[in-house]
Amino acid sequence: MIPTINLANSLTAGQQGVAVPLVPATWDSASKTANITLSNGDLTAASDAGSTYEAVKSNRNNINTDNGGKFYWEVLVDSATGGDLYVGLIESTVSLVSNTWFTTQGGDYLAWRNNGSHFRSGWVDGANSNVSYTTGDVLMFAIDIPAGKFWHGLNGTWDSAGDPAAGTTEQFNTMPSSTDFAFIMSTDNNGGANQLTLRSDPDDFTESVPSGFTPGFAES
Repeated sequence: MIPTINLANSLTAGQQGVAVPLVPATWDSASKTANITLSNGDLTAASDAGSTYEAVKSNRNNINTDNGGKFYWEVLVDSATGGDLYVGLIESTVSLVSNTWFTTQGGDYLAWRNNGSHFRSGWVDGANSNVSYTTGDVLMFAIDIPAGKFWHGLNGTWDSAGDPAAGTTEQFNTMPSSTDFAFIMSTDNNGGANQLTLRSDPDDFTESVPSGFTPGFAES
């Protein structure tokens, strides 16, 4: 069964045609571990250089199938200076705990590691991607909820010649079973400071939104 993953609120039928300001998603100050620091209006999350597992979730976990259930967003890697860094989606009900790896805290997840490997609820696939990322890179993400497909890319190029607009060569084609996800940034216990900036506002994008996909995640 393809899950319904609630990633953004759209206007209801009664609101159609009415201009309603949208509030972009940010990192959530109430859903982070102790050694994550937020800044830039909670759009930027930084881990310290200590040797603990740290993570933060976004404040948007109501991603739904409105607008066809197809969404695009970006993450800027401000700094990736040590250890492993993971970016992706995690079940919104997971409570993050300092010095506890996010994969061991229960719940579903999808994550792209900075060495190019993939983590998806219960398994690791080191050969599923050969695209690593580092400081200065722009990470691109696209999700087609009804089709159960998830893509990622780097600096304007989709991994493995993927094409979200055409619905082809996705990194995942069987989404986890949970119905409610948030964005996640996570670091491991190898030390080194890392910093990411979430881009859920289309005004902040630097890459092209795939045809047919809703840019960003926001709620009215």
